[in-house]
Amino acid sequence: MTHHSFGPRCVAALAIGAIALFVVCYSGTESGLRSPVLRFGAALGGGLAGALLAPLFGRQGGWGGVLAFVAAIAATMLGGAVAGLVFDPGAQFGGPLMGAVMGSAMVLWHPLPALVWLAGFTALHLALRHWRPLQAGCNAAKVFL
Repeated sequence: MTHHSFGPRCVAALAIGAIALFVVCYSGTESGLRSPVLRFGAALGGGLAGALLAPLFGRQGGWGGVLAFVAAIAATMLGGAVAGLVFDPGAQFGGPLMGAVMGSAMVLWHPLPALVWLAGFTALHLALRHWRPLQAGCNAAKVFL
């Protein structure tokens, strides 16, 4: 992505932040973790991970799908680490390390968060895969304007 990549980064940040918020709200309700600070940290961490890892989503071909899956796992762990840092800034319980582990575990806590996680990241990958050619065409058209 070039300097014109503000749109895809925003889409990825919003999508991954929403996925993280759903997973933490649903799994947290089931497990007793109902802290608004944790929910804020999950949304913030997911958004930051989405903005950072957006270039890895939307690539063509089989390797593009593999790269998107690896990016989804990395985004989950990075978002969980940020949530852990926000939730436990004193790192009394391992903060970011515990967040990265628990964020990933919360996805698998129940079938519904796992399904939302998988569907959400798949939809993000497919949306950005359709966005890339459009963005390239717009950038090429700007040469003539």
